[in-house]
Amino acid sequence: MIIQRVVPMLAVVSAFGWSAACSSPEPGGTDESSAFIRFLDANSDRVIDPYEALDALLQLRDALPDESDGTLEIHALIDLVENTEAEGRAEAAKYMEAWDTNSDGVVQLSELSEDTRGFVALFDANGDGELVISELGSLDDAFFRTDSEVEQEVEELFDELDKDSNLFIDRDEANLADEETWEELSLSDFGRDGRVSKREQLRWAKAHATPMSFHVSGGIAVMEGIISTSTPARVLELILEHPNVHTIEMTIVPGSIDDEANLRAALFVRQHGLKTRIGSEGMIASGGTDFFLAGAQRDVEAGAHIGIHSWGGGDLGGDKIPRDAPEHQPYLQYYRAIGITDAFYWRTLEAAPPEGIHWMTEAEINEYEVRTE
Repeated sequence: MIIQRVVPMLAVVSAFGWSAACSSPEPGGTDESSAFIRFLDANSDRVIDPYEALDALLQLRDALPDESDGTLEIHALIDLVENTEAEGRAEAAKYMEAWDTNSDGVVQLSELSEDTRGFVALFDANGDGELVISELGSLDDAFFRTDSEVEQEVEELFDELDKDSNLFIDRDEANLADEETWEELSLSDFGRDGRVSKREQLRWAKAHATPMSFHVSGGIAVMEGIISTSTPARVLELILEHPNVHTIEMTIVPGSIDDEANLRAALFVRQHGLKTRIGSEGMIASGGTDFFLAGAQRDVEAGAHIGIHSWGGGDLGGDKIPRDAPEHQPYLQYYRAIGITDAFYWRTLEAAPPEGIHWMTEAEINEYEVRTE
């Protein structure tokens, strides 16, 4: 599965996250203190680590008016946080109205279009085919799974496709299911030997089910997993705790579930002059490609897979709205900040729909200066 870039749907995620949190403030806390705690706890796990708080405070700094002297009084800080919550509730109401066709406060998944149903169903925590606003708290809960759950999925896949029980799936075995199965499985063929081992598929599946993490070795930080709300904090931690790191090597980064956080984290990478690299066995796609482009220098080895597609969620996709629509601006501003042309952004929208993927050719990698080395 390639994770979709979900702007502007990320506004819905943030909105419902704020709304759910607002309904149950921390015991013993004032409304003001509870609001600020929710703001600091960006991923809503009820734990605030120092770098998560730093990321939140940097956002507040950026929200200061131009005439500010750089200080923020407590009442002004609370106003900023409360305004964020109010904007979130307004966005939530807008999308809930669009999805709730009979206005009864419950979204019936069966009444939605196929594209919309696939996205909204991610939030259906109890799997009853209905969605209420209290279930729309976090995309983390929708996407991420435990190691045991992933291992069970891989076991079931091999039970189905590994006909000779040799712990490998080859093209012929995969194509017994359907012609697209091998196309998807082949991406986890890291050895490029024409077959996928259970170990390769398990690594691939875990990278698609867990938040992005770094493993540091010398001057290299190996990055793997899904970019999420916690990614800016992890990048800040990398920069401050490992000042000797000069390169982020991206292995399997299939996309992001919070594009606002992704672009913010990527700008930290650019601001600190870090390089990005993808090896011959690597795969990045969607928001992962956006993150890679933030590298001050970018190295792409032959054989690497770089995927692009339109952002979207449900019926709404960047490929379906006019070029002057405001939803395009966050991306255009980001690409301009890192020196990538507008043409690349428009290419991502036309390359494939949100539910699809286009793997960039060598000519495209050169044309859009994805590689700098």
